[in-house]
Amino acid sequence: MNNKKYFTYLSVVSLLCTYHNLMTIEKKAEQSSTQTTHITPNMSIETAEIGVQESVTPKKRSGVFNRMMPGPYCPHQSVPIRKMTLKHLNDIYEYSEHHKVDINVLTNVLERLISLSDNHAGVKKYKLQYADSHFAMNHLEIAATYYEDFATLYPSSNEAIYAAFKSIGCMFQLSLSPDRDQTNTKKTIALAKTFLKEHPGHELNAEVEEIIATCYTRLFDHEVYVFNYYVKRKKFPSARLRLDFFSKTFEGLIDNLEVKVQALTKQLELAITPVKVDKKTYVHKFLG
Repeated sequence: MNNKKYFTYLSVVSLLCTYHNLMTIEKKAEQSSTQTTHITPNMSIETAEIGVQESVTPKKRSGVFNRMMPGPYCPHQSVPIRKMTLKHLNDIYEYSEHHKVDINVLTNVLERLISLSDNHAGVKKYKLQYADSHFAMNHLEIAATYYEDFATLYPSSNEAIYAAFKSIGCMFQLSLSPDRDQTNTKKTIALAKTFLKEHPGHELNAEVEEIIATCYTRLFDHEVYVFNYYVKRKKFPSARLRLDFFSKTFEGLIDNLEVKVQALTKQLELAITPVKVDKKTYVHKFLG
């Protein structure tokens, strides 16, 4: 009899502990806002960052046993994405609008939706979200391609400016240091100039112009790097051609360009005709 009472007591204590733990978890969940993985652009454009939809808080469940039941799960989890029908893909996409989904899964779903969907408005939305997803994963080359593609295909859309600016930012981040290839730097300048031409007077133009100035400085430093390479290997004609290239290409684009070119010209002249120091001067400098 005592044993029966003892086990009854343990059962009650166990239920109370379970209830307490559930209440604690629920309280912590209410204090932290859960962000959805469904990425959309920030339409205000002030910060030109990836916008995130408002977090969706699930409805509270009443009762201990309801709280113990598992929450909603992503549909069609057992089906490989490559074998999913359009309906499967749409179900997962709709689920992602209100629940957190692994960003890799969502990116693959968006890629399939872009290739299979015949809904023009839907494909437009999927493409921008696909670019945002790759940007969030730091896949900048893919993101830049899709941002640029979106701005080209939908120039009159509300998101075109956002996409164009993001393509510039991605390509700028992909640009390499002055001692390496500058293809991406030149691409950044081309995209930035197109942005200024198509969106005159926009509030982002000052930032775009700053990016252009930084890119030109990087290109100039690259040319100086090549110039020094020729000087060290005594390829003086090639080095002199670089000096002419500086003056013609970067005029009005680099601060104090004339002073910098004069310094490089003097460096080249000294390399061609080194100043000879007599023995007395050399000994005097050594002893002094």
